[in-house]
Parts: sequence; structure tokens; C-alpha cells
Amino acid sequence: MPRITEAEFDDIFFHYLKIFRNYTKINILKNVTYTLLDKPCIENNSCKIRDIAQTLISFGNYAEMIYTNKILQDRYIAEAIVAHEFGHIIDPWLKDNVQGKEKRADMLAELVTGNRIYYNKEKIQTFSKGEFPRPSGIHQ
Repeated sequence: MPRITEAEFDDIFFHYLKIFRNYTKINILKNVTYTLLDKPCIENNSCKIRDIAQTLISFGNYAEMIYTNKILQDRYIAEAIVAHEFGHIIDPWLKDNVQGKEKRADMLAELVTGNRIYYNKEKIQTFSKGEFPRPSGIHQ
């Protein structure tokens, strides 16, 4: 799949925001924004191939998603990662730091969107075919 543009990514983000808002009426979904960095790494984080997104949550009030420009590599990857990040936002156990938050974000994304999250050969989420379930060698 070819790279996507920033405008296409914007469309993807707002498309999934609408889907998640239609699924649940939790207040935090009224205050979700994103930043698309023009670089491959998020400041003060590792810069591994899988480090593409991060969601910062002020519980109950506000969430900001930060994406590196690696998100633009493929539409199926972008859609799956955006859905996964929204899964974190609606995760009722995230605040309590219950183990398994990454796996739960995948499951919540699938529940809300109806699309299964697979993993490509780099172990990056995708809506295209790949490995399922979440590979055991990555954060669960």
C-alpha cells in the first residue's frame, strides 16, 4: 500500500474519532486532539521501528495523540494504530494500571470498529492481513 498524505491521515483520525464517539459517550472523546510530528521519533522516547504513536491522557478531561511521520507509511497501518490509540482512551481499566493495556486497546479497537488488528512482519498493527493474536514478544 502506498504512503498516505497528511490530509489523508487527518481524514482517518476524524473518521475513527466519529466511530468511537458514536460507540460511547464518555466525555474525554469530546476533547481529543492529535499532533503529527515531522520526524520519525517522539521526543524523550526510544526510536524503534514500532515507536509510532503515543497517547497522553488527562483522565476524564483531555487526550492528545502524538504520531511520528512513520504513521504515513501505509493506510492500513495508520487506521489500525489510530483505532488502537482510541482503544486506550476508552479503556476503563487504564487509570488503574491493570496489566494487559496494549492487548485491551487492540480488543477495544476491534470491538468498536469491527476490524481485527493484525501485526505485520515488523510487529506493527495493521488492518491488513498479518499475525494474530498480538505477538507475545511485545508489550501486552
